[in-house]
Amino acid sequence: MVKWRKGRAKWGIQLVRFIAAIASSVILTALLSSLLYTPKDELEHGVYHFGWTELFIINVMYIAPIYLTLGIGVSWTAAQYTRSKFKKLQAYVLSGAGNAGLIAILAMQDDFVLPALLLSILIGTVVALVYWIVEVVLERLFKNKRHVHQARA
Repeated sequence: MVKWRKGRAKWGIQLVRFIAAIASSVILTALLSSLLYTPKDELEHGVYHFGWTELFIINVMYIAPIYLTLGIGVSWTAAQYTRSKFKKLQAYVLSGAGNAGLIAILAMQDDFVLPALLLSILIGTVVALVYWIVEVVLERLFKNKRHVHQARA
């Protein structure tokens, strides 16, 4: 019986990570789509501009796989090596900044631009923070629900 509960708890943690990745990608995609959206009164005549929904769909196709692979991977790795919330936060921030910096360096190839690299690192840090915050909130919600169900049983 105890082994079943441990296995169930592991699946619960994986579910929290998966839901956190999906929720984080939706939050970040909505924010990015809102920033890139051009209001109707500012549209140029004869020039096509994407609507908010189109921007959302395009952005989620790029953002969701990154969260699902790197977000869950970093979360799992951080959980293996540390138990402290602050240490996990550090791991997330360093991973987000490092991955974004690496992607920026690879994208720049020959034209290295320091401000673009620093902006990419900042964006990677924000992306990692969004995931960490969503994951912490979901862990608390699931933990509270688990305690409520155990108290009723």
